[in-house]
Amino acid sequence: MKQFLFALLLVSFVACGHDRNAEEVSAEEFAEQLARCDIHNLVADTTCVPDTIKQKLDEQYRSYYSPFNVEVYDIGYIAQNQEYVVSGSEMTGGYVKMVFDRNLKRINEKPLIRATEHHLPSTHYAYSPSGIWAGQYWNCDEDNHAHILFCRQQDKQWHLVGVYDDTTWCIIPDEGTQIFWSNSTTLYVRGAKASSLNEPTDSIVYHKIHYLTK
Repeated sequence: MKQFLFALLLVSFVACGHDRNAEEVSAEEFAEQLARCDIHNLVADTTCVPDTIKQKLDEQYRSYYSPFNVEVYDIGYIAQNQEYVVSGSEMTGGYVKMVFDRNLKRINEKPLIRATEHHLPSTHYAYSPSGIWAGQYWNCDEDNHAHILFCRQQDKQWHLVGVYDDTTWCIIPDEGTQIFWSNSTTLYVRGAKASSLNEPTDSIVYHKIHYLTK
C-alpha cells in the first residue's frame, strides 16, 4: 500500500506539469524573509466571522463526519479571496481544516483524498494568494520526514499538484511559524535534521523550496 501511495503521488506530481527544487539556507535568511512575508500568505481572521455564519459552517463541518462526534476549534475568514477556514478534529483525533467559499460551499477535497488518502495538510501549512496550499503530510503509519504536499483549487475542488519529499530532515511540531511563502513560487520551511531513526535531532535546518509552474 505504501509503495502504491508513493507511486501515485509521484505520478500526480509529474502529470500536473510542475517542477521544484530546494536548497538549505541560513537562519538569518529565514528570519529576514519571515519578517516581510505577510503579503504573500493568506491567514484566516477568527475575530470577524458573525455568529450566524459560524453556526452554519459548524453544522456543515460536523455533518461531513456524521454520525461521529467531532470538535470544531475555530472558524476564520480570509478577506483577500472571500473564503472561510474551519479548523477542527475528525473522529480519530486528527487535525483537519476545511475551506468554504463566500457562499458557504465547501471546496471539495475528494480528488485530494483519492490521491493521498489525506485531507488538506492542516498542522504546518502556508496558503498563497495564488491559491497554492502547501503543508506537511503526516502519516502515523510512516516515518514523518519532510513530506510536503502542494494543493491547488480548480473548479471548486482541491487537487494535488506537487510533492516535496526529503528523508534527511523533519518538520518539528514547535510553536511559531515553521512554513511560509516568501513570494508566489518560494516556500520557506524550518525543520531539524533527521536521526538514523528518522526522528528530529537538535540540529535545526532551514530550507527554501522553489515551486515553479511550467
